[in-house]
This record gives sequence, structure tokens and C-alpha cells, in this order.
Amino acid sequence: MELGIPALVFLATTLAVGGACLGLLRKQFHNTHHHLLVIALVGAVAYLAPLHISRSSARVADRLSLSWMGIARVHAHALERATEKVSDLTAETMQPVVQRTQRRLGQEAVFGRAIATASVTPDGRHVLQSLGLQKPEDRLYLHAGCEEKLLRCLEGKELWCVDAGKNGQVTGLMALIPLRDGADAVKGAMVLEFFPKLYNDAILREQWRVVGEFIGLLVICVCLGGFLVVRTEKRRQIELEKAIRPLRKDIESLDGMVNAVQGVVWERPASGGTFTYLSQSAEGYLGYDLDRWASEAGFLSNIIHSEDRERVEENWKKALANLERYQAEYRVVRQDGSTAFVQEYGQAARLMMDGLVLRGILLDITAQRENEASTQDMHKVMVEASRQAGMAEIATGVLHNVGNVLNSLNVGAKLLSERLKKSRMDKLCQATQLLKDNLPENPAFFTDDKRGQVLPGYLVDLSSYLRDEQNRLNATVSDMIERIEHIRDMIMLQQSHSSVRTLWEPLDLVTVMEEALRLEMDVNIAHQQVTVDRHFADLPPIYSARGLLLQILVNLLANACQAMGDKPASQRRMTLRIQPQGETHVRIVVEDTGCGIQPRHLTSIFTQGFTTKKDGHGFGLHHACLLAQDLGGSLKAESEGLGKGARFILEIPARKDSKTGPLPPPNTVSASNLP
Repeated sequence: MELGIPALVFLATTLAVGGACLGLLRKQFHNTHHHLLVIALVGAVAYLAPLHISRSSARVADRLSLSWMGIARVHAHALERATEKVSDLTAETMQPVVQRTQRRLGQEAVFGRAIATASVTPDGRHVLQSLGLQKPEDRLYLHAGCEEKLLRCLEGKELWCVDAGKNGQVTGLMALIPLRDGADAVKGAMVLEFFPKLYNDAILREQWRVVGEFIGLLVICVCLGGFLVVRTEKRRQIELEKAIRPLRKDIESLDGMVNAVQGVVWERPASGGTFTYLSQSAEGYLGYDLDRWASEAGFLSNIIHSEDRERVEENWKKALANLERYQAEYRVVRQDGSTAFVQEYGQAARLMMDGLVLRGILLDITAQRENEASTQDMHKVMVEASRQAGMAEIATGVLHNVGNVLNSLNVGAKLLSERLKKSRMDKLCQATQLLKDNLPENPAFFTDDKRGQVLPGYLVDLSSYLRDEQNRLNATVSDMIERIEHIRDMIMLQQSHSSVRTLWEPLDLVTVMEEALRLEMDVNIAHQQVTVDRHFADLPPIYSARGLLLQILVNLLANACQAMGDKPASQRRMTLRIQPQGETHVRIVVEDTGCGIQPRHLTSIFTQGFTTKKDGHGFGLHHACLLAQDLGGSLKAESEGLGKGARFILEIPARKDSKTGPLPPPNTVSASNLP
């Protein structure tokens, strides 16, 4: 399909309008969907316009050929009527016929340029008689292609001969009509030549008309597309604004938080170079202005102290290789040449578009390091004071426990003194004096005197009473000795925090509990008439420190008895339980029906110095809790409130031997390791 000037002009106009629209949309909206819409509309119009131009041109050409063939037939019929023999027609004889025909055709006669008749001589030659229609001097000349068609026309066929040039313009138009005689036999042919310029002008006008229509269509499409684009873009902008409004707030908040950090938040590519992001706090940081931070390549590496630079860069390379977090502390050189300590927290990340980046935050910790250096001497003093305070705390706990045992010893000593005062030793002295006075000089004293008669029986009863009294005194003395040994154990425990080691040995928990009950029996349990309920599970011996465990139990039993002091004797009940706690621990529970504990005090009662007793010191439970931790266990309290009793739960590891379970605390020795 050859494109004429109108089609080329239209294509150029379409490309210009399309390019202008694309440029405007790209500048205004930066949206590829709009570009595709414009390309689709312009491409469709640019494709359809040449097709329509070609088809319209073909329709005009067909219409002209039909119309001009009709004009040729009119001339042919006039010539057929004017003569019976075509060979008799000459230019002179044809002229009046042609003129009459031209007048009858009117305006349509202007299309013809020349007319000619062709006949065949008896010897087979073609004779052509030509006459100009508009100018007498115009003559008709047959082209090579028309000569062949002339032969076909002489055979009785009407033909249309078009001669086109190289540029697509028509250079010659001829209508070939056969001439017949009265018997309808072909005797010759008429050739009517038309002006090609009129033909070309008609085609060109049709093409420009189509171009005008498509330019209008293009304008409509561009306007409609622009309207749709603007409307869609406005709606998209509104929706985008609604969508990004929360995000903008978050970004503003995040930016505010980042800039509020007392350090420099930064990001840079893995290859080094300049920072791609810097927080506003970089302005004046370490004495450098923001422009230098942002514009100087490798700025952070350049200000790192020469002795630390290699180590820090190795941390960066490792983080980038493994895409992991890192932390580094190093020295940097300030603007004034002084040295500062900084702490850097960073992380390597891989971005979809920018590849590997390194992000971090730089904190100036110079003041912190200077404070640490200035407080070293003070720290030494505090460590010594803390050691002294720890020794005092241990001594206070030990003295508290020793005081409890001394109370028991005091009670035992008073019982011993009262029993000695009530002893019948003076009666024995009186009886022996009677024997001394009457033996051997007065044997009749034992037979005649009533005193002598009852003296043997009295001596027997008195010896039995003295034997029982001796047993009671021995029991009291043994109990006092046991309490003294308990004091010795507590003193040894206090020494364990310095040099002496605590002995770890296999223990039967029931035996240790009974021993603790025996230590508290005379002082609190029997004296206050406390009923003791025992619920002891059958457990194998465990590996623990007897002295530590005994001190804890004595403390708990004493506190339970003291808590029930204001209760009637019938309501003083203490419940003791020993039970397994899973496979690794043993639980010892001491429960009373005493005054109870307020819920807010359930944890405070283990704090040193905290007490709810009028004459308490706040050392017993605190020391017991520390001893429980030394055993690898824990001590806690439970209570439903004031007046509802309390429950103390001691959990310790159920070690089967010296090689299983939790490790014993420092400064301890296993019984199996003793010589």
C-alpha cells in the first residue's frame, strides 16, 4: 500500500500528538499505564487511517471510472448514429457530432481531453482519427498498454485504461468503447481520453477529507483519553493520599524518633563511598558538620583511630559476608584532634534494588568511659564495704539462729535448776545421819524405834526416786549438749563463708525433721501445747548439707509456733509434710494455723530487716532463704490473709549422691571425699 502526502501528513501529525501526550503524561503523572493507553489509542488511529484512506481512494476511483465510462458511451452512441461506416469518420466529420454531444453533457464534458476513432483497413492496419475536445490541437496518443486493450476493444469489449507514474500519480486515462453498425457488428472503436489531473485531484480531495475526519477522531480520542487519564489520576491520587496518610505519619514519627536519638543513624553501600542516609543529629557530631559527613567518601573510616581501624573494618566485612548484626566499640578522632570513644551497633542487609548495604547507629560513650575511670577507686571502696556488710549479714543471721538455740538452752537450764531445788538429796542425808548415829552402838533402833523400822523401806523408795531423777537430769543435760552442738554447727557454717567447708552427706529427711522438732519441743512446741501432724512420704536419703537444712527447719518451726501464740491451745496445730516434687526435687512444708500474712508481704518477709513481729529483727527468714539458695533450692510463703494461717514451702534438689543433681555451692565438701 502506497501512502500519499495526506497519509504521510496524518501519520506525522499522529506521531507528534502522541509524542506530546506521552511527554506530558510522563512529566505530569509518571505512570506507565497512561503511556500504554496513549500508545494504544494513537497506534489504533495511525493504523486505521491509511487503510481508510486507501479504501476511500479506491471507491472514488471506481466511481469516477463508472461515471467517465458513461460519458464515453454517450460519445460512442452519438458517433454510431452519425455514420454507418466507422472508416468514413474523420476529424472534420466527428467535430459537429462531438460538439453536440458536449453541449448535451454540460459540465461533465469538461473531463474529456481528446477523442479518437479507430478502424481496421482491409490490409489489417489500424487507422486512428483524433480530435481535441477542449483544444483543437490536442491529440490522442495510445500508450503501449492501451494498444493491447484497443485490440481487445475491437473484439467487442469495453475497457478502462489507466496509466500510473512512479510516484503513484495517474498520467493517462482512457475509455475504450467498441463502435457497432446496424447489424450489431463491431466496425471500430472509440477512444476517449480524460484529464488525469482532474482524476488525481478528486483522489487527493478524498484523501484529505479522510485525513480531516481522522484528525478530528484523533482529537476526540486525545481529549477523551486525556479526560479519562486526568479523572483516573485524580481518583488514584485521592486513594493514594488516603493510603499514604498513615504511612506519612509513621514516617514523620520514625524520622522524629531517629533524629531524637543522641547519636548518628546512618546507611551506606557495602562498597563504601558516601552515606545514603544520615540523621539530622550528625550536624556537629564529634565536631564535624553535616556536609562533611554526607559528601566525603569513606568519612567514618577516615576518622577511626589508626589502632582500631583494621579491627572495625574486619567487623564490617564479616557482617556483610554473613548478613548479621554486629557491635563494636572503638576510638575516633574529633575535629579538634582529641580522641573520643564510640559504640556502634549495626546490621548488614540486602536490598532488592541497591544490593548490600550497611546500617548502623553511632553513640558517643566518651563521658561514660571517663565516669567509669573516675569511679574505679570508689568501686574498690564499695567492694570492701560490701564484703564487710556481707560478713555482718551472715553474722547477724547466725546470731539470730544462735539466739533461738540459746533460748532453748536457757529454758533447759531453768528446768535443771528447778529440779535440783526439788531434789530429795537432803532426805538422803537425814537417813544416812540416822544410820550414822545408831550403828553400830544401838542395833535395837531398827527393831524397837518406829523410825528405824521404816528406814530400810524409805531408803529403797528414795533410791528409786533418785534414780528416776538422775535419768531426767541426764535427759535434760543431753538436750542441752545437743543444743550446744547445734550452736557449734551454726558457728562452723559462718566459718564456711571464709575458710571452712560445709559437709554434704546422705540425709534422711524424716530424721532431720524430727531432730528439728526435738530442738523446738521444750522451748515452743510443748510449752505452747502445739499439736503436730506429720505427713511424711517414704523417700530415700538425699545428698545435702545437714547443718544448713537443720537451721532452716528450726527457723520455720520457731516462726510457726510464735505465729500461733495468740490462738487458743485447741487451735494451735502445726502440719508438717515431706513429699516428692517431680523427679528432681523434694518439698518440705511447714503449715500453721496462726496469725497469717498479708498478701503484699508474702515476698517482703524474706527481705533483710523486714518483720511483722513487735520484738522481731527481720533476720531469720532472710537468712533461711539464703541458706535454701545455698542448698540449690528455694523458700517461699503462702497465706490466704490475716488470721488464716501460713504455709512455708522449702524445695531442695533430690540428689541421690555426690555426682547427680545440681552442683553444691562453693566452699562445700562431700562426705565421700573426707579422709
